[in-house]
Amino acid sequence: MQIALAALALAAGGPEQPYATPEAAMRRAARDAVRTAVPGGRLVRTAIDCIGGDAEVGERGTCGGGMIVVRRGRRAEYGLTWRSRVRRTATTTVEAKLDARRYRGARRLPERLAGGATLDGPAPPAERTDHADLVLDRGGPSNQTLSRTTWFAFPVPFWWRQAYGEGPVTLVGFAEHAYDLPPGGVCGVQAGLSARVTADPPVERDGRLIGWSRWGDDEAAILGRSDDGAGTTTWTLDQRRTARAGPAPPGIGPPELDTLVLDTYVEGTVDRYGAPGRDGYPVLAETRAQKRRCEELTDRAAATLVPRALDAARPERRARPPKPDPDDEAPTPVEPER
Repeated sequence: MQIALAALALAAGGPEQPYATPEAAMRRAARDAVRTAVPGGRLVRTAIDCIGGDAEVGERGTCGGGMIVVRRGRRAEYGLTWRSRVRRTATTTVEAKLDARRYRGARRLPERLAGGATLDGPAPPAERTDHADLVLDRGGPSNQTLSRTTWFAFPVPFWWRQAYGEGPVTLVGFAEHAYDLPPGGVCGVQAGLSARVTADPPVERDGRLIGWSRWGDDEAAILGRSDDGAGTTTWTLDQRRTARAGPAPPGIGPPELDTLVLDTYVEGTVDRYGAPGRDGYPVLAETRAQKRRCEELTDRAAATLVPRALDAARPERRARPPKPDPDDEAPTPVEPER
């Protein structure tokens, strides 16, 4: 989602990542444009955010935000237009094309800044590690707590960002990526993993799996089923979900909670916005092409992320216990210290 330029809080950015990112490439394009179009001028602040263009070779993105330019005591603020685009041309390279217009400040400074830049960096890792809270399930949502000592690590693509779920704390176990779908569209794909130990494993009934999530009464059609021969069963479910249940690793919870249940999901949504006006960015209906493309991206993510997350998920000692969130209307308590 683009940010309303006039309301953007321009702040000095922190140190850049060593890898080539769309934001860093656009900042370089901005510096080069100021150097060319504003002799003696300085780019003093930038606030740039890009949708897409970072995760895959060939992926394109759109950038929004603004910057402040100063020359000889005169100051002007510029906002990036929809024409500010980026494209990842290699795992190590991003190209940026800048288009920015002055919307406040000294009229003696150029009305428009335009230019381009190519940014190279080291090859990033293919994956990073995310974590999911471990739920101790003693019988339904009203008898659940979060483990203070253990959570589950699982891999996600390196460029995907941390996402959060509602719950007792800022629940971890989610990652997301936003794909740019012009004109004005964004496909947000989110992947999540949840982990719980319970004495009541999921059950199969009439081709459906019941009790596979932490809410207990959820059920879904079983599209596929496999057993590893050691007591662990994996079910492929509808709605881009997969669940797995088997013996809990020793020591991650009370002995009576002897079954570990992992479930994963991937979902995608399309949002589309028009050009900004006095009331911000109007919400528009997505096009058929945008909806179809988002479905393709979501299905692809489900086919690759879900099996990888399940196979690699492992318990880890968490450094700090989760903290209750006072803003949550129905918080799940944190496991008391033993």
